[in-house]
Amino acid sequence: MALTRDEELWGMALWVEKHHGDSGQEFIAERIADLESSGEHGGVQLWRQVAERFSQLGDRGNLKQ
Repeated sequence: MALTRDEELWGMALWVEKHHGDSGQEFIAERIADLESSGEHGGVQLWRQVAERFSQLGDRGNLKQ
């Protein structure tokens, strides 16, 4: 079974959370900065999409029950 692009992005966001925890935003920002400086526009877009999902992971604690 192949993963959709969205599932891959969520998987990356979860990996960042698992391996970097509260420092995940900084890790992602560093990746984006490195890719921007080397002109890797596709990589920048990828990591920006991961950043969006990563921030949504943090929002789950704000859900009302």
